Amino acid sequence: MNRMVVQQSHTQEFLGSLPMPGNGHRGPMQQGLGFLVRCADYQLLDDPAIRAALAAGTTVAMTHADSGVTREVFDAPQVPWSSLKGGSRTVRLVITRARFPADRKHRVGYRIGNDVFELFATDRPPSSLHAADVVAL
Repeated sequence: MNRMVVQQSHTQEFLGSLPMPGNGHRGPMQQGLGFLVRCADYQLLDDPAIRAALAAGTTVAMTHADSGVTREVFDAPQVPWSSLKGGSRTVRLVITRARFPADRKHRVGYRIGNDVFELFATDRPPSSLHAADVVAL
C-alpha cells in the first residue's frame, strides 16, 4: 500500500493522508488536488488580461458583515503566472476592488488611489467555483 501525505510547508501542518493501492513505488500520483491562494504579486494588475477584466466591470459586489466594506469582484480565467524559479502556468485570478478614502487605512491588499485591490489565484475553473465563492473561502 502506498500513502501520500499532504503537508503545508510554512506551518508544517498535515492536511491529509491518502492511502493508495501498490507496493511502495514512488512516482507521480494524480489526486486532482487543486489550489486557492491569496496572491501578493500585484504586478499582475498591469497584465492586459487583468486590465480587460477590470474594464469589463462586474455584476458581483460583496459586503463584509463585520466591517461593512463593499468589494467588487472580477474574474480573469486565463492569466499567465511565472515562478521565480523559471516555471510558468496559466491560472485563474479573482480580483476584488474596494473604495477606501485616502485617510482610511487598509490592512490587506494593494492601494492604487482610493481603490484597494486583493488577488486570489486558483486552478479551479469558473464552472466549478464562482468568483464570489473564491473570495468567501
